Amino acid sequence: MTSSVVARNGGALALVASLLLAAAFLLAPDRARAQAETAARLADEIQALRSEYEERIRTLEKQLAEIRAQSAVPPAAPAPAQRRVATTDNAFNPAIGVVFDGRVAAFSADESDIPGFRLGHHGERGDEGLSLGHTEATLSSNVDDKFHGALTLGIGAHGGTTELDLEEAYIRTLPGAGLPDGLRIKAGRALWTLGYLNELHA
Repeated sequence: MTSSVVARNGGALALVASLLLAAAFLLAPDRARAQAETAARLADEIQALRSEYEERIRTLEKQLAEIRAQSAVPPAAPAPAQRRVATTDNAFNPAIGVVFDGRVAAFSADESDIPGFRLGHHGERGDEGLSLGHTEATLSSNVDDKFHGALTLGIGAHGGTTELDLEEAYIRTLPGAGLPDGLRIKAGRALWTLGYLNELHA
């Protein structure tokens, strides 16, 4: 009886094994087909990536060649700087300047005259307290493209009165006046270039 049970169980096991083997053979083509489709899809994606990167590389190589070609061209020479003449800047806008000289004075002696010596022009002692010293107002501008004019007025308080003095009023030629190079003409009341300090104002 034992042998018959073993034989019956062995036959059942053989039957189950054969069914599993048959099912494996039946299912194997589907699995193989799925794996083949996956492999084909992966191959297509790899090919698409390869094509995309090759296109990018071609574009970058083209841009690099253009940059190298541009850097090989020598840069254009800069435009020559234009000479500017200082006297023609702001051609007809007048230059206005004021030099203010304010003073504070206090004296211990009533008189400052030295016996036997005569005081020169504007040599007297100033007023005590706040007073106006030698103040200057200057106005200069181009008259036209050939002439430049300048005016300097001196304002000062002397002996208790305020005086207005004309120090300079002149016209001089500009470089475009048609004179030979280096030659200038200056006419009017001016501090002339006769010494080192003669042109300087107080």
